[in-house]
Amino acid sequence: MVSLIFAVLKLDAAPFYILDEFDHALDSQYRSSIALLISELSSRSQFLITTFKPELIRSVEAKLFEVSYKGKKSAISEIPLDRALRIVSAVGAETGKV
Repeated sequence: MVSLIFAVLKLDAAPFYILDEFDHALDSQYRSSIALLISELSSRSQFLITTFKPELIRSVEAKLFEVSYKGKKSAISEIPLDRALRIVSAVGAETGKV
């Protein structure tokens, strides 16, 4: 399914895409390949991606954000790469999927 999505993106690029954890079932090699493809396509389109996988976070030059929830309010803040990787690592350790 992911290959079909990216084939369409290469043919007729839209200005903006939202991809929500689309990489969760892929192995590390495929996630790394997709990160390279997103880097290539980002010259024509913007991508908003949610992920808990380190390959996309490490490979794509992008702004990274953390969404937190306290006192019935959500907050969003930009974070550095090392913080994003620590969050992903902690989530992977909690779920047993590092």
